[in-house]
Amino acid sequence: MEQTLFRFESEYGFSSSEQVFNELNQFVQKLTKSGYHILSIAPLHMAPISPREHVAFQELTTVEFSILTER
Repeated sequence: MEQTLFRFESEYGFSSSEQVFNELNQFVQKLTKSGYHILSIAPLHMAPISPREHVAFQELTTVEFSILTER
């Protein structure tokens, strides 16, 4: 079992949650085409433009996901 980190950054925030998940999906597709089996995907870190308890995806500048894989 291996852990892979996926980090996606945007200086001005993301246009939508769909943008983030499209990027994540493309990354996961590259892993599976390379022979990896995806065991789990979990969010690790999401950094907002300005710190607050509740933020929208448009206010995030960084998202990180942990992806557990095996060959």
